[in-house]
Amino acid sequence: MPKQADHEALRARLRDNRARLEAQLGHLGDLTWRDLLLPEPGGRPTAALLVYQQGTVDNSRLEDRILRPLFEHGARLVTRAPAGKTRLPVATVQGAADLGSVVLGILRGHTALLIDGHPEALLLNVKDPPARPIEDTVVEPSVHGGRESFTSLIDVNLALMRQRLPTRDLCVERQEIGALTRTVVVITYLRGKAAPALVEQVRRQLGKLNPETVFDTENLITALSDRPNSLAPTVLITERPDLVVHHLASGRVAVLADNSNRVLILPAVFKDFLNAADDLYELRPFVLLVRSIRMLAFLLAVFLPSLYVAVTTFHLQALPTLITLSLLAQREGAPLPTPVEALVMTIIFEILREAGLRLPRPVGPSVSIVGGLVIGEAAMRAGITSPAMVLVVSATAISTFALPSTSLANVATILRLVLLVLSSMFGFFGLILGYVYILAHFAGLTSGRIPYATPIMPLHPGFLRDLFGQTPRPPYGPGPVEDPTMSLPPGRKDQE
Repeated sequence: MPKQADHEALRARLRDNRARLEAQLGHLGDLTWRDLLLPEPGGRPTAALLVYQQGTVDNSRLEDRILRPLFEHGARLVTRAPAGKTRLPVATVQGAADLGSVVLGILRGHTALLIDGHPEALLLNVKDPPARPIEDTVVEPSVHGGRESFTSLIDVNLALMRQRLPTRDLCVERQEIGALTRTVVVITYLRGKAAPALVEQVRRQLGKLNPETVFDTENLITALSDRPNSLAPTVLITERPDLVVHHLASGRVAVLADNSNRVLILPAVFKDFLNAADDLYELRPFVLLVRSIRMLAFLLAVFLPSLYVAVTTFHLQALPTLITLSLLAQREGAPLPTPVEALVMTIIFEILREAGLRLPRPVGPSVSIVGGLVIGEAAMRAGITSPAMVLVVSATAISTFALPSTSLANVATILRLVLLVLSSMFGFFGLILGYVYILAHFAGLTSGRIPYATPIMPLHPGFLRDLFGQTPRPPYGPGPVEDPTMSLPPGRKDQE
């Protein structure tokens, strides 16, 4: 498409405008070009043109709100008032004075109305785009709280947020990203809660983007991350409206994109990936328990196989005598060394997990569970692996499933394999080396200029209660609610 044609003004003659539109959109077979003759009392009919996409327009609304009024009242219904102030019973009417705006409006699903003798087109919103309805959450199921998830329509997603936050302080900023897709991306935050520096940073990072295509909010994660090449996730992804408004109320920023049912939250520190939606509604003692269990699950998912390999291969003297004799008895006749056995069993588990995700939903979980049981039992009977190794791999798998964030589970998988290799080569020394590197890497990360390990590194004792669900929960009490990730600008110490 010639770029200079985007800014060409429309002409008064309908014939010229149609010719230029056909030059740019005539090759699209899913467009409807409908020529109209609008009646004029005591005069000649006025020629008009409707252009719209098939499948994205509600035909009944098109007939009732556009065609019928036009044929009853003629062109004066539209031409005797400025654009946007017509008497057509359409909720959204936009005027377009240049060719590029008309083309973009048509491609976005609007109906373009051009009338002979008027150098301005009307973009009428009678869209009925294909989209799934509001359904229960799939990736983040919960027992308590709301169950509806976002949809692929950005206006519906904003309405779900407005329903929970009916306040004028909820700010919405729109922009377009993607030379081909022209995807609408929205930045939302609560005025007076979100730090202006954070909002400006998100706005600036999105403004630097110049990709050809943006199909999902996850395409924006790299641009919004302080360290795009880091293994650790620094942007929280959610499909739940209640979680988004909770984070907005604590001073964070949310990023939405059209055609995506996932929302990005900034900043996101490590503790946020261990929190689940149920934590907002459960009793605080129980929140303390489940968050401690999730932290333990993360440690087991990362360190348990490598710890077992290091102990059984290099440091058997560290175990009690009875446990050592039991492990040696189980290993008698095993054909594979312990490190190779652990690596093979871990890879088999990852294959089963991937198979459970790719298979149809009714049979996927069954295949992964039954497959794990069958393969583990068969491997023990064949003498390929020991019962202790099957127990370690099973505990690791269950711990991985206990993590509420899929991003954190993927990180745990990669770290587990790396530490397994290090412990197989150097024993405890390799395990400690990997542990120190992980701590140093996490301590050096930031998300929205907030330390990733907050509130542990740097240590803020007054905010440690947030780890255990001791902060106020919705509905909030009077006064502002502080969030530790937004209350600590870089370089400032806790002033409690």
